[in-house]
Amino acid sequence: MPSPRLLVALLALPFALGASSCASDRQFEPEPANVAVAAPAPVLPRSAPPISAAPAPGWEDAPLTPGDWTYADGRAAFAGDFAMRCDRAAGRVLLERAGASRLDVSTSAGAQSLPAPGGTAAAPSRDPFLDAIAFSRGRFAVASPGLPTLIVPAHAEPARVIEDCRAG
Repeated sequence: MPSPRLLVALLALPFALGASSCASDRQFEPEPANVAVAAPAPVLPRSAPPISAAPAPGWEDAPLTPGDWTYADGRAAFAGDFAMRCDRAAGRVLLERAGASRLDVSTSAGAQSLPAPGGTAAAPSRDPFLDAIAFSRGRFAVASPGLPTLIVPAHAEPARVIEDCRAG
């Protein structure tokens, strides 16, 4: 009867041969014994755009505000209550709502609060949040203090205003 050491060696032989054949084409250098390992850099939170008080939870499932989009001359308007237009000279997209002092816009990708003095908020035409509006899943919400929340369908008209503004 072979010794237990011999049995262990024989059982380990196929594994050792397999590992050495996989690594035979690689060149290995011995690792230095006293290598100082740098501590990982701390993970800092990424600053996010300001999150607004936004519409009540569940806006994603609320019924759409009645009305439809219209588009003319670089301006898209929704049911006369909300509009987006391109200010090409300034390179920005204007979001308008009569009577608003602030627009709290919620999309499927997040929310942002925009100051709207005189009912008009402005965003640079390349602002990623405009993409969030254009590509929101079926709808986005526009809330303003003292005004009813609008649940607006994310149709092609707002995306067209944004694209036209970026092209100019």
